[in-house]
Amino acid sequence: MIRFTAVLEEEGKAARALAFESSADSITLGRDSKCDFQVPVAAISRQHCRVYFQDDTYIIQDLRSTYGTMVNGKKLEGDEKKVLSSGDIIELATVRITVAIELEESAPAASTVGEKTQALAAKAVEEILSGINHGNAHDEGPYLRVLNGIDEGTRFVFGNSNEWFMGRSKDCDFIINDPNISRRHAIIRKDWEGYYVEDLGSKNGVLVNDKKVIKRRFLRHRDEILIGPVKLLFVDPNYELFNAIDQIEGFDNNNKYDDDASSEQAADGSAEHLADIEPPPEGEKAPEENPPAEDASKAPEAPQPEGEGEDLGEDDVLPDDIDADLLEPVEEKSSLGIIALVAGGVILVIGIIILVLLFL
Repeated sequence: MIRFTAVLEEEGKAARALAFESSADSITLGRDSKCDFQVPVAAISRQHCRVYFQDDTYIIQDLRSTYGTMVNGKKLEGDEKKVLSSGDIIELATVRITVAIELEESAPAASTVGEKTQALAAKAVEEILSGINHGNAHDEGPYLRVLNGIDEGTRFVFGNSNEWFMGRSKDCDFIINDPNISRRHAIIRKDWEGYYVEDLGSKNGVLVNDKKVIKRRFLRHRDEILIGPVKLLFVDPNYELFNAIDQIEGFDNNNKYDDDASSEQAADGSAEHLADIEPPPEGEKAPEENPPAEDASKAPEAPQPEGEGEDLGEDDVLPDDIDADLLEPVEEKSSLGIIALVAGGVILVIGIIILVLLFL
């Protein structure tokens, strides 16, 4: 189900809100009374835009309106289609519409109070395997759907390989017919963590959810991939399993959806910090990074060598019957138990994933 909340601010009138919700597969928005969601504002076209439900995803498309349609401040160009998420802001002329989406998620994706996350992942695998045994599982597995261009509506299904080339060359696994796409534009690879996309040095680059791919980027359900001017939607029918795995303690998987190059830049902030420091004007000495203390005569006392210093009092003398080795600091062993527990959970998850891949 999708819910729209529109705020109308007309000159000389108090602001008012219009709300609309629907579970229909196609919803039209505009000022015409025949629209599913009528927004009575003169600047809005009669049939302004359309929102439709496909591949478990809501997608918006402008209907060649006079003033266009904007999503999160970015205008939709021509027949461009955009995936909608909860919290998105749609702008139709002077009207701002807030989007709220409620999808029926499968039981494994949500954890009940007190339920162990490892049991959650096992439950997800059990349901998927049960669907396979009863013939209810998705036969295709993950796939790409072309959202615009000559090949609009085409599905590129991932087969039994581990890598798929995309481009306009006939040698590619996924052939995209557009002159603005390189012969071998990008590649999608699969490993035990999931599917990820890499740019192959193309002229126009690869974007995932409007962010440029520098090295590689893991894909998740409903991600938008832009190859040149062509937009593709990544659909993973079994995404509930990977959502469950991402919730397992000690198996932090969420940062893998960031581009590898961005992660490296964030980890190494020293060069970026130095770049922000402006050089001093000519003739001036650069300030010292660690200036000396105001009174240099008051230097801190040098530390005394071990075994020197104050004499031990009578009460401080150790009894002869105490073994000196027992006084050495003992390493805490509780951390080793935690590490072993986390490692065991990770091994369990890897085994579950391999088992699922064997049955798919």
